[in-house]
Amino acid sequence: MATAYDASGPGFIERARTEWILLPSLFSGAARGSVIARVVGRLPTLGRWTRLATTHRHARALTTMAAIALVVALGCEREDPIIYRVPESVGVLAARDVSQPGVLVLEFEDGRRLTLERNRLDYLLGGIPNAGELVLAGGHDDRVWAAGIARTRTQGLPPDCFDFFSAGVDEGDTIALDVGLRLPKAPIFDDSLSDGGRYYGDFCLNSEGQITRYRGGRM
Repeated sequence: MATAYDASGPGFIERARTEWILLPSLFSGAARGSVIARVVGRLPTLGRWTRLATTHRHARALTTMAAIALVVALGCEREDPIIYRVPESVGVLAARDVSQPGVLVLEFEDGRRLTLERNRLDYLLGGIPNAGELVLAGGHDDRVWAAGIARTRTQGLPPDCFDFFSAGVDEGDTIALDVGLRLPKAPIFDDSLSDGGRYYGDFCLNSEGQITRYRGGRM
């Protein structure tokens, strides 16, 4: 006697749950559309499985299968696009002042001061920048943002290297980084280090906010 595919076992459900978590982060753009097309394309086979089902347990399993397929397809569309911010102010932080209500005042080593409204402020790469860190700051829509990047402690790197870890895509004179920044390359940057125009590793910035070095993996 023919029987239906048993999708009710805990192993199957666990695999489906894992795929639901991973799919939104692994697929984007055309890849998401391809995944959804494959899922939708397989839905007619549920009718054949239903005709083969002979027990209540199998029917319940098919219902679970259909629900999981729909959730996975919808989940692939939930990924939000990355907003790439371009710094408007760059400098090494000498001191910060949080004593004034509602504002954060950053004082750079060259004497410049930057005042940011805290109720409109978003932080990238951590919390409030600390003294000695490289600060990148700017505005986006009705928000302002700031990022603090610590000076590297890795031996063999120049003292003006401020490093952080990210994935990125080469754009010619700039690199769009998954941490939400679009930064310029320094003249000394080696373009040959990318993997087909993509990066995944540590980036080194100089005090002007230019990318000077890259190393796949971690430095």
